[in-house]
Amino acid sequence: LVVTSAPGEVCEPTARTVESLRAMLRGAESPAGGDRRVYIARRGRRRVANEAELAPLLARHGVEPVAMEGLSLDEQIARVRGASCVIAPHGAALAHIIHAARGAALAELLAPRYFNPSFFVLAGACGMRYGAIEGARLARDWRDPSTADFRVDADELGRMLDVVFGSA
Repeated sequence: LVVTSAPGEVCEPTARTVESLRAMLRGAESPAGGDRRVYIARRGRRRVANEAELAPLLARHGVEPVAMEGLSLDEQIARVRGASCVIAPHGAALAHIIHAARGAALAELLAPRYFNPSFFVLAGACGMRYGAIEGARLARDWRDPSTADFRVDADELGRMLDVVFGSA
């Protein structure tokens, strides 16, 4: 376990802290490929309920789905290392964006009424482009937005991916 003192406000990483973390965690093998695009699925709370509907859209854009549950730290890092784009619902696995390629894009999928700027700030410290889509509440699901599953509009995601990948 490595504990560092924060050079700035808590939850406001800097480019320097990102570089320090990258240096400490370089042990994971980087997967082959130059233009890797990954979708990190969630298996716990705040899941994208219509993932199956989005899968063909993601596949058309060359996005590979990955699940982090059950993987070692090195395996999780390897899934994201060097990626040119990371798409994922808000969650802890997005901390691995520090291993994405410099200048990569992050497309964060947010539960409705649940706005947490953590990964917007981290993406900035990593020099990444950032975009977000607010999902839609499932019918009759009145759980706390921090735990409720949600839907992502496929057309909205498609438009975002067209912009990210330059096909718009």
